[in-house]
Amino acid sequence: IDALVESERMATLGRLVRTIAHEVRNPLGSIRLGTQLLQHTETEADSEVGTYSDKVQLSQDEIQEYTAIIIKEVDRLNRFIEQLLAFSKPAMQLAKQTDIHQLLESSLAICRPELEHHAITVATQYDNNCPQVNINEDGITQVLLNLFYNAIEAMDTGGTLAIQTEYPQVKEIIHVRVQNDGPSIPPEDIPMLFDPFYTTKQKGTGLG
Repeated sequence: IDALVESERMATLGRLVRTIAHEVRNPLGSIRLGTQLLQHTETEADSEVGTYSDKVQLSQDEIQEYTAIIIKEVDRLNRFIEQLLAFSKPAMQLAKQTDIHQLLESSLAICRPELEHHAITVATQYDNNCPQVNINEDGITQVLLNLFYNAIEAMDTGGTLAIQTEYPQVKEIIHVRVQNDGPSIPPEDIPMLFDPFYTTKQKGTGLG
């Protein structure tokens, strides 16, 4: 019995570690790429002395955008750590009225360094009739980021990430569609799509 309990405890610990790795890896990737872009940005001093290098020129607005992404992702990591610390007394974040299009755009902004790095085009088609929706922003943001990063990985380089919203007023439900040009999911894997820890990727966690 003791061996069985210990085995189950280790299995639970393993799932927890994989969850932490999954939730931390994506923000760190965005932070790293954003920092690299800022690191290789040409400064006014470079321009004045006529320095020629492989540095890129970014506008002040672009610099502000990448800085804001880094801060936002650090804050999201901090919230995740706080949730882990409060694991023994989990608290459900209250849902609030949210503009789904603003949430989509802010999630895309987080992924923009990766999208540009892989030369992926983003095509959006938003239904202007969509009302605000009562959701957990952090939870839905994580869902969207998982979809976007999975799409980037599927397409590798080039391709189009298409995002569409639709609001059929008869049903009063907002539909969000995310499509990409990558290979389709094999039919035999579709029934396991929502099974936790199921993955076909060598370094996957099965939580995205």
